Amino acid sequence: MMNYRQQIIIVKPAGNEGAVAGLLGCMFGILGIFTIGIIFVPLAAVCSLFGLLRGLLGGSPGGIGCSLVGCVLTVWGFVFSPTLWLLVGAGFLATHSSATPVRATSPPTAAAGLLGSAPSSR
Repeated sequence: MMNYRQQIIIVKPAGNEGAVAGLLGCMFGILGIFTIGIIFVPLAAVCSLFGLLRGLLGGSPGGIGCSLVGCVLTVWGFVFSPTLWLLVGAGFLATHSSATPVRATSPPTAAAGLLGSAPSSR
């Protein structure tokens, strides 16, 4: 008697998970360097990080590579954008607090005595 077992073979083609998002990050990064950085640099950052995450989870070297190039272009887009520098600087300035809190002080007691009471005749 012959014993045949059925084998199931699942072939998963090597996908390019994250490659499209990485390429979008590259395009937005280049646009952020040469045009309006305040719009395109955040888009490049989001697309590049999303593509990097997808590439790492999917094991796609192409997706990881495109996303890393997009991240580098995002950093350069930030470096060359004076508007983003001003926004970040204003944000740091707004969150800055002084080391010693400013407190309201009461007037000195001697001055209060001169203003508020008549001298005694003893």
